[in-house]
Amino acid sequence: MKNEVPKIERRKYTSVSNMMVYKNLPFLSVLCLLGLVYIANVHIAEKNMQKSQKLLEELRELKSEYWPLKSSILSNSTEVQISKKVSDQQLYIRTDAPKKLIRKEN
Repeated sequence: MKNEVPKIERRKYTSVSNMMVYKNLPFLSVLCLLGLVYIANVHIAEKNMQKSQKLLEELRELKSEYWPLKSSILSNSTEVQISKKVSDQQLYIRTDAPKKLIRKEN
């Protein structure tokens, strides 16, 4: 087996540049496909980053609303605050233990 250079059929191609394009057409199409995949991937990544930034901003806003509400609820739910609110309804805190009910069977 000799290392022979393949013969080029010049009748099929009008010029050497056309011949090079046609011979490398599968390679060029794969490169174009990879380029399209890369561009699509970049767009998807940017879209996801924008979504995450929006969610982080919304989370910060919700946290800023949450903490004052939580502190006001905790301060209003103390025993002293509750007794002040229900004192006009004549409800008072019991000081003695509740009575236990025992059922007697006949």
